[in-house]
Amino acid sequence: MNGDDHYTYPGSGGVLVNLLGLRSSADLDEALNDFATIEWAALRREPLPDRLDFAQLQYVHRRLFAAVYPFAGELRDVDVQAGGTGIAYCRPEFLVEQIEKEFQRLEDDDWLYGRDLRDLAEGLADHWGEITALHPFRDGNTRSQSAFVTMLANRAGFTLRWSEMDVDTLRSLRLEAVAHSSRRLTEYLESHLRPSAAPEESETRPFRFGRPERS
Repeated sequence: MNGDDHYTYPGSGGVLVNLLGLRSSADLDEALNDFATIEWAALRREPLPDRLDFAQLQYVHRRLFAAVYPFAGELRDVDVQAGGTGIAYCRPEFLVEQIEKEFQRLEDDDWLYGRDLRDLAEGLADHWGEITALHPFRDGNTRSQSAFVTMLANRAGFTLRWSEMDVDTLRSLRLEAVAHSSRRLTEYLESHLRPSAAPEESETRPFRFGRPERS
């Protein structure tokens, strides 16, 4: 997380205002993972929507974090950057325009439906890099995007083997896709995609969100 802004408790060093009244980053991170994991399990049981648009990503973010954050599902209105990298995410005044542009691209790609393994991995890496650069929410972007990307993969008839993926490697490759090229993210996703028996199928083992992002 970044330093203090109007989303944080004054003088807290970046602890986000939350509905649980938690003032410790460690306690907040634990609560976020607990609630997000529970809600993601519930979301996985819902039918996939016909449109995997930005409204769906907002819905996912709201579902995962409504019990913790008062801003769940809302666009941020402050500047943020990827912690420790110097990579700045989209300026808030340009978010609406850039979101519309990216999600129109995704719609034009038919939300990646019907692609084979390699083409799906390329599409996921391409669009995930762009959505990472948007970073539309004040916090919870990695978790909500991971769920959204899972939905894209499921709709195409594949599942992502999250239990085999390293969170630090994935973060590094997503940021590389933002700053340089999505080639290595494509290769990483391709190696962890598996055909599923049905578009709704996901990992058989329970999916638990790992260490939190540092927005």
